[in-house]
Amino acid sequence: MKKERTNKYITALVFTMTVFSFNIHAEVTEKSISLLSQQIVDHLSRDHDEFVLSEVIGSDIDKNEYLPIDLQIRPHSLIFENLSATERKQIKLLISQVLSPKGYLKLLTNLSIDNDLSKQSDRSTKHAIKFYGKPSTGSWGFKFEGYHLSLTFLLENHEFKFINFFIGQDIKMLNKTEFLPSALYNQEAQMGSDLMNGLSARQLGKTYLSMNAPNDIITNPKQSYRIQEKWGLPSKSLSKKQMPSFEYWVMQYLDLFNIQLIKRFIDEVKEHKFEELYFVWSGHLDISNKNFYYLIYNDRIIIEHSVRDNHIHSITRITF
Repeated sequence: MKKERTNKYITALVFTMTVFSFNIHAEVTEKSISLLSQQIVDHLSRDHDEFVLSEVIGSDIDKNEYLPIDLQIRPHSLIFENLSATERKQIKLLISQVLSPKGYLKLLTNLSIDNDLSKQSDRSTKHAIKFYGKPSTGSWGFKFEGYHLSLTFLLENHEFKFINFFIGQDIKMLNKTEFLPSALYNQEAQMGSDLMNGLSARQLGKTYLSMNAPNDIITNPKQSYRIQEKWGLPSKSLSKKQMPSFEYWVMQYLDLFNIQLIKRFIDEVKEHKFEELYFVWSGHLDISNKNFYYLIYNDRIIIEHSVRDNHIHSITRITF
């Protein structure tokens, strides 16, 4: 019965999200997304005295501080749950223009999980929206974030600058809900595990860093780890048989975003045949053992996935 309820819920979410996204993704451009954001900003400015439009230059978004800040709320943010139904709907519309149907479903599911957990514990599950710069100027951005969720989007001079999508959960808390952690957060990890188990000893020597997974994603500003240039196995070292699996693995993360926004980036990646990427792995190769970590990166993209001590953290960052 529990599984049946979960499947019905997911099916309903998929249906709602697919119909919703089918209409709004008809044509999403810098102009259309900026226009929608300006309408939202104008509305929030008129109806909320506490709303402040933050400057881009020198701000946390300008510094690309992409992680949620624990249980705190950034200054000048509005609590999403305190907004009207119409305001929440408009913000979801904006988010759904940045994310793909797949990415949007992940975000909605995470919001639903947080709502479930808030009924079972005293943990804060509030989310916040913050805008930077005036959308009509072409240089602006927004953050939508919570305890285990962060979506950051920035434009500069009418050009997309970067998109970051961080998502995660506390597995121990997640087990109290009807959701299965592996089904929601580790689908992509299984693809990576399968690829790793098919590497040669020489390839593993380049890719596999340690039996001990890092405590968290290593690009976390609080961590001492830093990505080293040409660290790990270059994807061009993969065989013709291995490369399709690697390409599919990477595309699972790129597919989190609206294809119209990142088409140029994807075209460039495909033009180079996915050969200008590096990847590393630490911890167990069998992801059912929980503690593992992997990183796929180059100078324009970072994909990280960390499972350690009952916490799942996953982030995809694209710089245009």
